Amino acid sequence: MTMEEYPSDTDFRVFVEEKFGRDRTQDFLRSNKNFLVHANSTEDIANVTRRILFGYDESEHLKKGLLEQEQEEKATAFTFKTDDELDDLERELSRASSTERVFDENKNIKISDVTQTDHGFEVDIEYVYWRHAQRNLMDSQDKKASISVEQTGEDDVVKVNQDYRKYDELGAVQDFFDGWNQYRMENGNEPLDKGDIVLERLRIEDRVDFFDDILSENPGNWRFDQAIKLGLRQGDAPEEMFDDADGDIEDRLDEELRGITNAVLTGEGLRGNDFVQQCISNGYYFKSGKLRFVNTDVAEQVEIAIEFKQEPRSSFDISIEQEYETVEEGEREPTTFEETRRDEIRDTFRDLVIELYGQKVDLPDLIEERNTPQELTELPGVGETVAENLRDAGYDSVQDVYEADMDDLMEIQRIGESKAEELTQ
Repeated sequence: MTMEEYPSDTDFRVFVEEKFGRDRTQDFLRSNKNFLVHANSTEDIANVTRRILFGYDESEHLKKGLLEQEQEEKATAFTFKTDDELDDLERELSRASSTERVFDENKNIKISDVTQTDHGFEVDIEYVYWRHAQRNLMDSQDKKASISVEQTGEDDVVKVNQDYRKYDELGAVQDFFDGWNQYRMENGNEPLDKGDIVLERLRIEDRVDFFDDILSENPGNWRFDQAIKLGLRQGDAPEEMFDDADGDIEDRLDEELRGITNAVLTGEGLRGNDFVQQCISNGYYFKSGKLRFVNTDVAEQVEIAIEFKQEPRSSFDISIEQEYETVEEGEREPTTFEETRRDEIRDTFRDLVIELYGQKVDLPDLIEERNTPQELTELPGVGETVAENLRDAGYDSVQDVYEADMDDLMEIQRIGESKAEELTQ
């Protein structure tokens, strides 16, 4: 084997920092090397993920896992609030498509098609994906992405669904949405207030209950059967600390999976498990799960992966890890579902997440709160310098600025008539 065939240190850093991420790499090290790494960032993990830890076989395993991950289709969604009807939004985007409106200059994002559906409409976009190249500084690739836009059960709240394989597709849709808002404002329309599904907006107890609801709801005749793997994240400051004798919390979680599964199946719920209660006391909550569900109508079983992201990629992903056929006495054999069936299953669990999240929070109020400036620098056209000038003049909060007199604001350095009018509207 030549040196060119063997991955370099840089290869491993790319694996960890840009592709696998911290959690996946920690899982790989734990499962394949019996090697525990405690770190708070992908960079820290990458620093120990060097060739000295891996032989050629493990390197090939990493490459295979990376390729499989990039081909794995995921489902996600976000919501937005608007007074417009879906038909009006569809016509608006159809007009933008007919004029070849560019929604992002760097990626040259355009709409290629807008199509009506039974529940709303679909939008196909095309864009340029810029990537690092070995011989040239940058290389480009023409790509496509699609979204479906549907009404939710909440007044004035619309849901945007997206199925994607690579994160550049996710980023292109986010940039398209920003460009759509710019297009609306240019035409005298109110911007669309976006709302993501983010666990951190719930109390710790509600985050655990939310995950409990996902396991207990049995959507579309899918009955929860087993928690194969659960991921934890620590949020609020702990009330008490785990004893050193308890060992690594991730190891303990793996050992407690059967008890956690039983707590759900017996109707006690996650809070009925002592370990989960201890996690809550220490500010931990579930951020991801690999879960097996059994269909009660047909001979199907499926392993679903659900992961909730944090800033700056606030969203959630749902993917199908494995499909099974149920055979005699409840045993299962691996199989492959038709793509349309996989789409149906992902849609079922995606809709479940949005519905249950909406039961924990008031989506219209949450979206409005998310899009309301909380800091002076979040006000339009206000940077650190203008914010400091406002504070020096006695305007310490956003509300102070809203209630200010235009003439008083115009006396502050770097605030003219147009900016003062904008800030007080």
